[in-house]
Amino acid sequence: MPPPRVMKVLGVVVTATATVALLLLFKQMKSGVEETKQKHKTKEKKKSKMKKNALQLWAAAAHPATDLKVFVGTQSKLKLEAVRTAFSDLNRTVSVVGFKAKSRVSEQPYGHEETRRGAMNRLSHAKSLAKEQKAGDTDFYVAIENGIVAVSDGESKNNDEFYDVAWIVANMPSRNRTVKVQSVGIEVPVRFINEAKRQQGGFQQHTVGTFIAKELKCNPKDPHRALLGSVMGRKELLVQAIRAAIGRLVAD
Repeated sequence: MPPPRVMKVLGVVVTATATVALLLLFKQMKSGVEETKQKHKTKEKKKSKMKKNALQLWAAAAHPATDLKVFVGTQSKLKLEAVRTAFSDLNRTVSVVGFKAKSRVSEQPYGHEETRRGAMNRLSHAKSLAKEQKAGDTDFYVAIENGIVAVSDGESKNNDEFYDVAWIVANMPSRNRTVKVQSVGIEVPVRFINEAKRQQGGFQQHTVGTFIAKELKCNPKDPHRALLGSVMGRKELLVQAIRAAIGRLVAD
């Protein structure tokens, strides 16, 4: 057995070695924890970026601290509110300005072609009015037109079904890009279609919504809510389509 003095020295050496080993282990563990934290942060940043949609990413890059401006080809409160809501998730003030733009189509547009043309006419007229009124620049133009579309079963016109559909035409001046998006179609009972048709002036002067409102005691500007049992209304349907249109504009 080694002398006590040697044993004491050996004890000190062992203790020092153990201490160094523990310090190294602690340092490695700390380094590993920091590395794990960093990886987690990087992963969360990627997740956060993935959660943001194209419009949010565009707004953050193009307008980090400024308000957005949207010109709309209508002064309808319902449509303006739909546009405002469509941009509501940007955490940014959005200025929505309505212009009394004309559709230059029938009071009740019929078919995709006339309905889409009405929206395009409103967009064009809104641009002219904005220029005339010196309204300044805007980030987006939006125009909306609702119409009735017939869907045939391919066998007989007597079996046609009718749907109220909105066409959204949106323009982004900074990219010189225009897109057209169709909303979800809501089936309209044929009796309301026939009632509007047989009035003097027909679709040229009468909307189907007027006759839906008369029978169902609802808002003629939003008969959709009554037709859908108040589950949703025209505004909610328009918001979805407007968001889709803006998404197409900003998507690369």
